[in-house]
Amino acid sequence: MSSTKFKKPTNTAEEDVLVAELRLLLSPGGSALVDEQLKQGGENGLDVLTLRRWAVARKWDVAHAAKDLAAHAVYRSLNILGGRVTQDQVQADLDQKKTFLNGYDNQGNPFILLLCKRHFAHNPEMSAKAIEYTLDAAVRLGELNPAWTGKLSIVFDLAGIGYANFDTASLKKVFELLQNHYPERLARIRGAPMIF
Repeated sequence: MSSTKFKKPTNTAEEDVLVAELRLLLSPGGSALVDEQLKQGGENGLDVLTLRRWAVARKWDVAHAAKDLAAHAVYRSLNILGGRVTQDQVQADLDQKKTFLNGYDNQGNPFILLLCKRHFAHNPEMSAKAIEYTLDAAVRLGELNPAWTGKLSIVFDLAGIGYANFDTASLKKVFELLQNHYPERLARIRGAPMIF
């Protein structure tokens, strides 16, 4: 099955063929480089689950998935130094006590609670780092569960939210991060602002 004749797979065997094609599109030498960049950025590298997530996120257009996955690998290797965002890098956001990892939901997905009334707009780039810190921590929590599907659950608690808490620049960063760097990670999102 070729990505130039795009067709959504109808069974696991067809999915496997497209995942293999995605890996080939990152070659020759490219898959090793992408694998290394992902690992430098704190991810597991080019395992089958990663390839499948990116293929699904790009509606099985493996050429698009290969391009975006390679760009993501470069981003992680250049922006997530040492493989993780450190607590020191996001201390201002952590001091707001607005984001909590509350274990797992009833499906075994890591559960993130965001108290929106505690968020106060500041530097959107710093907010993005805090979002990456939280999402990466949730992914690491998920990896502790052998039955984890790779998905996350997020609840936005909007109780008591006011004008000072509304931050369109950070919301835009959330969308960019989820689309470009955490594809196919959301199992469910509840209580999200209307913009979601």
